[in-house]
Amino acid sequence: MRIYRIRKFPTRLLVFFLIIGILIFNIKTRPGLKTFAFSILSMPFRLVSSAKSYFVNNSNISAENLSLKQRLAGLSVELSRMEEISRENNRLRNILNFKNKLPYQTVAARIIARDSLDWRKSVIIDKGKKDGLKEHMSCVTPKGLVGSVSEINENTSKVMLISDPASRVGVMLERSRESGVLVGAGVGCD
Repeated sequence: MRIYRIRKFPTRLLVFFLIIGILIFNIKTRPGLKTFAFSILSMPFRLVSSAKSYFVNNSNISAENLSLKQRLAGLSVELSRMEEISRENNRLRNILNFKNKLPYQTVAARIIARDSLDWRKSVIIDKGKKDGLKEHMSCVTPKGLVGSVSEINENTSKVMLISDPASRVGVMLERSRESGVLVGAGVGCD
């Protein structure tokens, strides 16, 4: 029985306000009283309209928030890609500067594979006989000596790293000018 009364209450209230409104507007009253009565009577409608605007705007904000989150995720991926391109650009610029500073002809190569049994011993580069490489040529980076060409094919070469225990390199100490032979220890060189 109580549920029945709750459902009828808003309808009865609405009918009451309509009847009061009709009576007030039919009677010749002062403009101030008429305006006051109109603002009182229109209050429920304004509240409903405000609530509707709030919920519509809130759903629009939620949709916009979701859209912005998706855009942010896409931009984060793009930023990561751009940072990687920037790092690669800096590496390539350093290699180019290094190549231009050397007094002899050089060939830039890329590591395309590592020794599957022990990656510290050798790598495969993407240059070979057709690029002018020969066995026992030195392989260097801006950080120093890496190794020497141990096997050569038409398009690729195998480079024995200085960390390979079979590697032997003639060296000279900078301060004392003593010379010796550097033997690979089988550990990675960074």
